Order: sequence, then C-alpha cells, then structure tokens
Amino acid sequence: EQIKTTLQGFVGHYETDLDKLYALLQERTVLKLNEVARAFGISKEEAEEWGKILRDQNLAEVYYPTVGDMEIRWKKSKSTA
Repeated sequence: EQIKTTLQGFVGHYETDLDKLYALLQERTVLKLNEVARAFGISKEEAEEWGKILRDQNLAEVYYPTVGDMEIRWKKSKSTA
C-alpha cells in the first residue's frame, strides 16, 4: 500500500511505468518482486522482466536470494556516489 501511495505522487511527472519503477527504486533502494507486481498490477514474471531491463541498462541489480523473493536493487551511478 505504501508503494501504491508513492506511485500516485508520480502521476504526471514520469512517462512510463518503468520510469515510475526506477524513481521508486531510487527512493526505496530495494524492492521485492512481489511488491513490484502488486503495486503495478502485473505478473511476477513481468516484474522480473522489468528488473532485467533496468539491469541491462546498468540502472539496477537483480538479486536472487537463496530463500525468499527476488529483489531489484538500485545501482548508484559513479556520479552520484
């Protein structure tokens, strides 16, 4: 619910759901796969694909823990570190 509330604040500021996801990731730094799926109303598989897209663009890291849900972690750029 907290993620959905945050997403509502992004209305008009960002163009795509991936933009919203990245902005949310910058704010929270770590998002679990099921949180992303629930917040955006998408499947876990699609949420995982979104995480991989951000990873491929060097904007995030995808972490698969031994136990628990996959995480998308914000990857700080060298210019912001």
